[in-house]
Amino acid sequence: MSAVLIISIFLLVVTSFAILRTKRSQSNREMLDAGGPRSPRSLFDAQEPLRLDSAAHRARILDAQRNAIRERARAGDFSALDAAHQTSDAAFYGEILDAVVKHHIKDIPKLAGLASYIVEHKELRTDMVFARVLLLAWKLEPEQVKVAELLRVAALADDAALYQQVVRAVFERWQENQLPGYSAGSLIQLFESEYWVLGSEAKRSGAGFVLKETLADVRRQLSATAARPSSHRGTS
Repeated sequence: MSAVLIISIFLLVVTSFAILRTKRSQSNREMLDAGGPRSPRSLFDAQEPLRLDSAAHRARILDAQRNAIRERARAGDFSALDAAHQTSDAAFYGEILDAVVKHHIKDIPKLAGLASYIVEHKELRTDMVFARVLLLAWKLEPEQVKVAELLRVAALADDAALYQQVVRAVFERWQENQLPGYSAGSLIQLFESEYWVLGSEAKRSGAGFVLKETLADVRRQLSATAARPSSHRGTS
């Protein structure tokens, strides 16, 4: 066989191979553009574990965020309450509030500051633990805790019996001439305005009924005192 024929056959084979490779490459690219060969989907598709991993990842992030809020609360950071409130988890918010109160339990000015912080941030709530702690702090150092904030904290705890207890304590101190900044009229207004901060369930409860009677009795006594010339006088 002549050299020319051998070379011609070799070139033909090479050209045919090149054309075949080109067609295969184009076919492969078309398959990739179309998403590649698809295997039949099964009940346990490969994407399902990815979704599970994603949910677990989100849960880890949430746990980390809550632990960070807990650390801030244990350090006495008031703003931890805002972060806890944003979770819309009442139980978690209560945990954070308790941690902040516990940190400041021996510092009456700080407890008073916490009361002011909650009152100023109107979306925040309190609980019975903090309300009782603040009532005790007020009895020990009345000049440190504002009466209006004491009543607001008690009302935000949504417990009618507790609010009644605070009303009685404030009224008794006023009768002892230890609240010079409040007139009879201003005290009536304060008691009744904070009463409406209580939740509807608290107002409808049995304790809520007793509270209404207490407020009516206190109102009568304060009104009678205000009508007398020798009544308590103060700024409202």
